[in-house]
Amino acid sequence: MADSTSKSIEQKYQKKTPIEHILTRPDTYVGDIKIQEEVMDIYDDDLQRIVKKNIKYVPALYKIFDEIIVNAFDHTKNDSTCDTIKVSIDKDKNEISVLNNGKGIDIEIHAQHKIYVPELIFGELLTSTNYDDNEARTTGGRNGYGAKLTNIFSTKFIVETVDEERKRKFYQEFTDNMSKRTKPKITDYKQKSYTQITFIPDLKKFSLSELSDDIVNLFKKRVYDIAGLGEKLKVYYNDKKIETNNFKKYISLYYPDDDVFFDEQERWKVGVIYKPDNNFEQKSFVNGICTYKGGSHTEYVMKGIIKKVKEAILKKNKELKIKDETIKENLIIFIDSTIINPAFSSQTKEELKTKQADFGSIYEMNEKILAKIIKSGLVQQIIDLAKLKDQVILKNTDGKKTNNIRGIPKLEDAEWAGTKKSTQCRLILTEGDSAKGLAMAGRSAIADGNCKYGVFPLKGKLLNVREATAKQLLENEEIINIKKILGLQHNKEYLSTSELRYSSVIIFSDQDYDGFHIKGLVMNFFHHFFPSLIKLNFLHALSTPIVKAVKGKESKIFYNLTQYEDWKHKIDPNNWHIKYYKGLGTSNKDEAKEYFTDIENKLIKYSWANKSIFNEIVNEEIEEDDKSVCDSVKSKRKSSKKSKTTSVDDQQKEHICFDAITLAFDKKRADDRKEWLMRYDRNKIIQNDIKEVPIYDFVHRELIHFSNDDINRSIPNIIDGLKPSQRKVQYGSVLRKLFKKQDEIKVAQLSGFISEKTSYHHGEASLQGTIVGMAQNFVGANNLNLLHPSGMFGSRLLGGKDSASARYIFTYLAEWNRLIFRPEDDPILTYLNDDGLSIEPEYYVPIIPVVLVNGAQGIGTGFSTTILQYNPLQIIDNILLMMDNKSVKEMYPWFRGFKGKVEKVENGFNIKGNYKIDKENSKVIITELPIGTWTTPYKEYLDKLEEDKVIKGYKDKNTDETVYFEIQFTDDNLYDLIEKKKLESTLKLVDKGTITNMHGFNKNNVIKKYDTIYDILQEFYGVRLEYYKKRKEHQMDEIDKELNILEWKMKFIKGVIDGTIIVNNQTKDKISDQLEKQKFPKLSENKSYDYLLTMPIYSLSKEKIDELQKRIDNLEEELEHIEATTELQQWKKELLELKKVVEKAFANDDKENNEKVKIFIK
Repeated sequence: MADSTSKSIEQKYQKKTPIEHILTRPDTYVGDIKIQEEVMDIYDDDLQRIVKKNIKYVPALYKIFDEIIVNAFDHTKNDSTCDTIKVSIDKDKNEISVLNNGKGIDIEIHAQHKIYVPELIFGELLTSTNYDDNEARTTGGRNGYGAKLTNIFSTKFIVETVDEERKRKFYQEFTDNMSKRTKPKITDYKQKSYTQITFIPDLKKFSLSELSDDIVNLFKKRVYDIAGLGEKLKVYYNDKKIETNNFKKYISLYYPDDDVFFDEQERWKVGVIYKPDNNFEQKSFVNGICTYKGGSHTEYVMKGIIKKVKEAILKKNKELKIKDETIKENLIIFIDSTIINPAFSSQTKEELKTKQADFGSIYEMNEKILAKIIKSGLVQQIIDLAKLKDQVILKNTDGKKTNNIRGIPKLEDAEWAGTKKSTQCRLILTEGDSAKGLAMAGRSAIADGNCKYGVFPLKGKLLNVREATAKQLLENEEIINIKKILGLQHNKEYLSTSELRYSSVIIFSDQDYDGFHIKGLVMNFFHHFFPSLIKLNFLHALSTPIVKAVKGKESKIFYNLTQYEDWKHKIDPNNWHIKYYKGLGTSNKDEAKEYFTDIENKLIKYSWANKSIFNEIVNEEIEEDDKSVCDSVKSKRKSSKKSKTTSVDDQQKEHICFDAITLAFDKKRADDRKEWLMRYDRNKIIQNDIKEVPIYDFVHRELIHFSNDDINRSIPNIIDGLKPSQRKVQYGSVLRKLFKKQDEIKVAQLSGFISEKTSYHHGEASLQGTIVGMAQNFVGANNLNLLHPSGMFGSRLLGGKDSASARYIFTYLAEWNRLIFRPEDDPILTYLNDDGLSIEPEYYVPIIPVVLVNGAQGIGTGFSTTILQYNPLQIIDNILLMMDNKSVKEMYPWFRGFKGKVEKVENGFNIKGNYKIDKENSKVIITELPIGTWTTPYKEYLDKLEEDKVIKGYKDKNTDETVYFEIQFTDDNLYDLIEKKKLESTLKLVDKGTITNMHGFNKNNVIKKYDTIYDILQEFYGVRLEYYKKRKEHQMDEIDKELNILEWKMKFIKGVIDGTIIVNNQTKDKISDQLEKQKFPKLSENKSYDYLLTMPIYSLSKEKIDELQKRIDNLEEELEHIEATTELQQWKKELLELKKVVEKAFANDDKENNEKVKIFIK
């Protein structure tokens, strides 16, 4: 190699012409000129499809061919008359020709450059029509190189074009890498215009001697690209028309047998294929250019799809860790995009670099297409992959059979656990620490109790492992500890319990509904992870009394409330001492020892498949045709109906058990649970004398009572619109006499009072939340809050979550509370009884359907409910119309203080915020948000939109009561959203209020689905009218009773005065004898004369007689008025009274809102 110092100045410093520079440094302009071996997409003539093949090709040669193809395709966009492209490749001559019809190039001499325009375009570098960056271009060219590069890398380059307007034809040849050119040949031409470029690549520069088959097939694939991208474009290859004339057909050239999820929008065509066991692939185009390395457009589209798929996965599997790449690896994506003024990573244009904000359009995949992708198997594939990884991780939490285990808090391990005597050991799982103390006391009554029985307390309810993620399981100490205590190994199939530290588990829980649920959750844990142990009858329970009744030496023990209630109605409970055992903590140590004495004969064994019991169950269920079980079980049952006595094989038993346990705990069986609970029968119980209970029977006769109770706690009764906790608050607030401002009490104090007076069995924090919720009156909360909020009870900023501590806020009954829940109805309600204490009513009967006024939402076992809110004034007016036998008027949802719009749509209503579009300044001004969209989280959403370049930014002037957002867009983004009608959805300004999920308990406390709000109104109307009749009868009866007492008091006083009844110096018994002889009735509660004999001495005065007479006259007048007033008249009077108060309150709302708007504007 020559020393650089020996070079002359001329050799060291050189100047190249532009053409020389391109030929010397081709990689800058057209890519590598060396032969490369790479897997590329080519068209296979034999298969008639596009396939991957390892080929040898030259990137620069591919690029110069592509420049001419893209030129022709660009013309189809700029000229509506251009509808045909013809490509010819002559292998023998190594010649390529590309023709497009439509308008030709202007055949006119350029005034500035003094040459014809076609020669300028194809023979002079840096000439282009695309230099105006203010113009929105959607073509492939940009920098003024394009076809000139093809010319430079060709031995021959022929330009042929027809100018139809000037009726001229232009022909010119370039040779030797554009270094030589003929004089343009201009001829007259009267036929249709076209442009054709013919060139022979300079193969020597590419180290080639000919166009190989692989290279030709690579070029042919690009011709098929153009055919697939050009709707209504006729494309020919070597004079044969290509039938692939749209993008969806084009995709099928790659994957003819796969489903394509295809979405077409303005400027975007996207096809997605779910292909498991296949790495991610992208085939993308920008303005006709093949971006085979992808770029910002593919990232943008994939990001949107992955986000939605991820949301679908996490919706039901919240704790799963899903990487974007995991989803991506299962997808193949095809994109045909039109991007304004695209920018690429290099002149070779293999990768788009334009920022998403500069695309000139927004793409969001159609929701229906997304739903199909999600249902394609992709979601399940991702979940399965994630869970497979999780299963390996969960093995790390396995236990093992060992004698000593340490470090498990609160475990009282059996001495023989994990030893050779472990088959004699049982682990007692208790419901909390107090139950553990009881079990420890009971264990002491058993011979070798410490050796045989281990005790471990559960922290409340065990996790539902069937729906849990690996993360939840790995973080759940209780699950891990149970595995270690028992020596369980994940997913192992056990043939016997000899491999474990304990031979069985005893569940020791309360006999209430929550205790049933705890049993079920333990059962679910073993069934899901260790079903083989269930088949070995591994699970047992020790039942304890829930009620004891004692009369002298006689005692009755009840193990479920249904049995007790049935017995109670047959006897006089006043003759018995009743003790409720609400929890195991109610029992004392002596009772604990009693429970554990002879424990082996008291245990209930839960069986997988006891033949005789199963035969009985299946035959019974065949007769009942129980619709709640799965189809697989039904079909097996139907096949068994032929014989009167049905024999159950092992497979059937497994089906029946699996069906029962999944019915209770599998989220996917929510609809089945609805059917199951609609057939709820409180009398369907397990008799305590049954010591072997199939899992099926446990689920259908015991666990179902918890599920029904769970619905009761979560879903309101449509008569009073209240859930049990709300009903307790209403009852307790009245009992505490919180009628006026001066009666107000701290929420924390009120919750304590209610807990005591209504036997509330849950945490006071939950009850305080209920109280706060009943007092909230911001927009989106209650239309008529039943409690008055004194203090900070929350706002629309955080939907009430910003309320102050219960220690600092006060409340009392709202002014309309006792106008809705009338005190006159209190005596006729049916009150519940808890442990001998009279508590809140089964349900109230307000004078308007509160459930329609304040709405309802709730989720319970198998059921959920959504009932929208309506205007109480409209509801009152409709009830008045019903009284006159007139048709009710249609009601739309209504929200107090809401300034947005409510529009009727299919299956519900669109609840819209208020906004104004300022097109001139590319702004959207929002002055109201949909109900349930809270201001602070909405700001966080806008931050995300700004981060994603959907909006440029925003200003907010919100208060705790008013909404004001000023959102700034780019011009293109705003217009694009408006044009695609996506502005409201992008800004989340519309929320769908559904009317298809209205569930509630009816007057018989049976869950029911209501199809319309008018069904609710009609049912309420009937019940309320019935209670007005009850009230009237009760009031008349009470007046009659009082009149009767007053009249006998008058007669008694007169008798004492006139001497017919002697009381002076007489014993009580002698006075009673006189009264009996004169046929005075015994009217007191204890059927005595106390109502007479306890009157004070001044009652024997004339003034008292006059007072009694006046009282009698008033009562008779009142009775006459009640008799004369019909039930409807009384109801109407009370409705109008309520209406007046509500109208005044709403008028004050309007006045306050107007004042706030004035201040806000200032």
